Amino acid sequence: MTWNNFVDAFRTRFESVDMAGDVFVALNGLWQGNKTAAEYTALFKQYADRTGLSKEDLMKRYCKHLS
Repeated sequence: MTWNNFVDAFRTRFESVDMAGDVFVALNGLWQGNKTAAEYTALFKQYADRTGLSKEDLMKRYCKHLS
């Protein structure tokens, strides 16, 4: 087994196949709940930066899941 084969096999086993889809699932499942607004905002920004959505779309998603 070559190094490249190992890296490919490792990625196939442990990395997500659909990173963009995973980000949307995580973002849609994120709710403020009992988090402070600052905690919720920080978590939201971690996912939002990777979606490629417009600021307007992100704002709608952000506000939808506020407590």
